[in-house]
Amino acid sequence: MPSADLFGDLQTLQEIAHTGNVDQLEAHLSALNPADLLSEFAGLDADDQARVLAVLAPRHAGQLLEQLPDAQAADALSELDPEDAAAVLDSLDSRGRADLIANLASHQARAVLRQMREPLAKEARSLAKYRPNEAGGMMATEFLACIDTATIGEVLASLRESFEQFTDLDVQYIYCTSEFGDLVGVLRLRDLIMRRPD
Repeated sequence: MPSADLFGDLQTLQEIAHTGNVDQLEAHLSALNPADLLSEFAGLDADDQARVLAVLAPRHAGQLLEQLPDAQAADALSELDPEDAAAVLDSLDSRGRADLIANLASHQARAVLRQMREPLAKEARSLAKYRPNEAGGMMATEFLACIDTATIGEVLASLRESFEQFTDLDVQYIYCTSEFGDLVGVLRLRDLIMRRPD
């Protein structure tokens, strides 16, 4: 729940952002809970939002932007230089990247895409072509897969090793493939977890 003195916190954040004191800005942001940070960020003008995003690590900036409506997040992202914006987009999942690219002005989108890692830029271009009300506009390209001959213990160990990759995704299924990569079947994550390994 946002703090009672949110207006005072917003004013403090604005003052710090205007000074350009990165250390003080980092200290202030790290002291905020996520709800207060989102509320304060949304209350800033575009220039101050850009200052805040520039201070945050790309992953944290991406997490913050994901909480905003796409148009507002794209506005904030457009205030960054293309290289910094690309670093933020690289930290998002495929759907988040595509949504923000689709909401940028075309010249800004091209500039940011040129700075992104090529496989991610290609994927973002492809997904951004879909309208939000189309199936393609809702899909993500990240998924979990295992080879169909893997044991339950091996699959669970692999999931633990790659946990960081999928923390922001709503993963409910694992796709089982043959040794040649052909889809063999779908396994509910819940069923996998409820079974005893090996």
